[in-house]
Amino acid sequence: HLCEEEIVAELYNSLRDLADVLKKYFKIFVDTPSTEYVNFSIKPKFASLPGAIEVYSFNYTNTYEILYRPNVVEHIHGNTNTDIVLGVNPDKNDERYSIDTTFLQFKKYFQRTYYATDNTFLDKIHDQQKLGTLEGIELYVVGHSLDVTDKDIIELIFALASRICVLY
Repeated sequence: HLCEEEIVAELYNSLRDLADVLKKYFKIFVDTPSTEYVNFSIKPKFASLPGAIEVYSFNYTNTYEILYRPNVVEHIHGNTNTDIVLGVNPDKNDERYSIDTTFLQFKKYFQRTYYATDNTFLDKIHDQQKLGTLEGIELYVVGHSLDVTDKDIIELIFALASRICVLY
C-alpha cells in the first residue's frame, strides 16, 4: 500500500511528464510551423497588435513573437523553452485558516511562483504602480479562455486597463 504522500508525489510526477509532452507537442506542431511561415514569407492575416509595447501571454507557444515581434512577449505560464504552469485553480482549502498544502504543487498560483514564470510581469506591475504610470493602458486579450484558474492574474490586469478589447 502506498501512503498518501507517495500517491501525491506520483501524481505530481505524472503532471510534470504531461507538461513535458505538451511542450514537445507545441514545439513540433505550433512553433515549428510558425517558423516555417516566416521562412517562406507567409503570414496569417492577423497583424501584430497596434502599438503593443508589451505582450503578456498565457499561451505556451511562441507564435506571436515568431510571426510578429520578437522580445516583447512575457509568458505568464511559461513556454516551450521553459517550465510551464499546468495546474488547477485555488479552492476552499486555500482560504481556510489552517491551509491544507497536500495538493499545493498542483495549483497554478504555486507553479507560477515556483517556476518563476510571472516574476517579470509582477515586478513590472508593482514598479509601475509605485511610479503611478499605469493609467490609460489599452488591454487586448487574444484567444484566452479567461478561466477561473487564472482569476488572480486576470483581475490584476483588468483592473489596470482603461480599455479592454477581447479578440477571439
